[in-house]
Amino acid sequence: MRRLLLGIDAGTSVVKAVVYQMDGTPLAMHSTKTKIRSVHPLWMEVDMNEVWSAVVNTVSALIHSASIRPEEILAIGVTGQGDGCWLVTAEGLPVRSAILWADGRAADQVDNWFTDGTAASAFSVNGSVVFPGAQAAILHWLKRKEPESLEKSRWALYCKDWLHLNLTGELCTDPSDASLPFFDIAKRAYDPHLLSLYGIEDLEHLLPPVRPATRVGGRLRKKVAEQMGLSPNTPVVSGPFDIPACSIGSGAIRDGEGYTILGSTCLSGLVMSRCYLEPRNVGMTLCHRDPDKWLRVMGVMMGTPNLDWFLSHLGGNLQSEAQKRKRSVFQQMEEAIAKVPAGAGGVLYLPYLSPSGERAPFVKASARAQFSGLTVHHTDRHLLRAVLEGVAFSIRDSYEHMPVSVHHIKLSGGGARSALWAQIIADVTGKAISIPAVEETGTLGAALNAAVAVGLFSSIEGAVQCCVGVSRRFEPDPKNRALYDELFGLYRRTYKTMWELWDHHQRAVGSRVLSAEAR
Repeated sequence: MRRLLLGIDAGTSVVKAVVYQMDGTPLAMHSTKTKIRSVHPLWMEVDMNEVWSAVVNTVSALIHSASIRPEEILAIGVTGQGDGCWLVTAEGLPVRSAILWADGRAADQVDNWFTDGTAASAFSVNGSVVFPGAQAAILHWLKRKEPESLEKSRWALYCKDWLHLNLTGELCTDPSDASLPFFDIAKRAYDPHLLSLYGIEDLEHLLPPVRPATRVGGRLRKKVAEQMGLSPNTPVVSGPFDIPACSIGSGAIRDGEGYTILGSTCLSGLVMSRCYLEPRNVGMTLCHRDPDKWLRVMGVMMGTPNLDWFLSHLGGNLQSEAQKRKRSVFQQMEEAIAKVPAGAGGVLYLPYLSPSGERAPFVKASARAQFSGLTVHHTDRHLLRAVLEGVAFSIRDSYEHMPVSVHHIKLSGGGARSALWAQIIADVTGKAISIPAVEETGTLGAALNAAVAVGLFSSIEGAVQCCVGVSRRFEPDPKNRALYDELFGLYRRTYKTMWELWDHHQRAVGSRVLSAEAR
């Protein structure tokens, strides 16, 4: 009988499930898209029942298509998007649609917290900047604007907690998801003072119990097992959520190791064996799966969506040409800009496309994307390269706000499929870039964590050594270093100069534009 692991990852818009062999080799994968709802330009929600149905259907299709016998799955690891707010009743039923991490409805309140010192006071305890998609901001908004939802609620969960509840009937969260915004990060425990700071001390009863991600959280319920084609009582391990899970799946588990997930967000993380809170008031500090490890992370709001937006609206026929020639869009893109030199002919791009602004390495709800340096001689190819470089500059900016310098970055996510983009990131950051052999590092991290929890490996280090490999490596090109150093300085000066202008822009046209879009 084969010995297999199942990893489930419920991302922002896609649910993925992967079956792994015991050496980390993917045996089969299936995915299902979920629909994000946005009835207002700043709002991002998802139907909780649809997400759960997507998980059931994804796993069922995977098990059936790969002809996997139920007893071959030894453990199930569950991870998913972090932050946001997934409210349930005492009976475990959804109260309303989940409000996602990218939601911007609470932006004004976050601005107030930065102005009155609340954000800085909270950071001294939880080591994380508050942003509109954090649960503190969302609960505060609900308390003011939608109190009836809170009256119906018994628990405020996160995505993977909702899945774990449905899989096992057990309700809990783990230290990684609980880290922001209500944890004393050093003590790894809720701090009621934080709720008082945010003005929601009366909502403390909504916080779920915290269980370590290193332990089995429950067993697969009989009805769910039948729907998925799995064995009842299969061990289910919930957590850590996707950021720490990708750290494990990419092999970044030791002190000082860095990794970047170039996906819907562009998140860069540093593994720490001490709970550093410096530099202050930037990024997030999260509990890793092990009690003696933390993560300092900078989550730039949007990574690959910058490229998706460009290709959809400004990229001419690159996507259709890729389909016609049966190539990946990355191959078509790299061919198109092969003759555009480093520096994109002087075009600079700020990758702040999110309607809710930016959260790393600074928090600014009014931040917006832009091109600068354009002349009549530039083409869409120059703009395309500038987009790739702009995201790379945001990665460098993130690492330069870390408390410890890294020498090497493990790059995963959809953007890691592009060799050109990986090389640009190496050149811009001056760091060697390695690409993990397994693309879905979130599901692999969840699966390996579950394997350790049930005793299939003696330690997470042993699991990573056995199961995580490298497919490609990119070294910085010294010829481009001086140019990118200069452009990075310009990148920083540009967004700092825009700081007040963004606010002015928001006051002048923001509300009118949003109202028109909503109509």
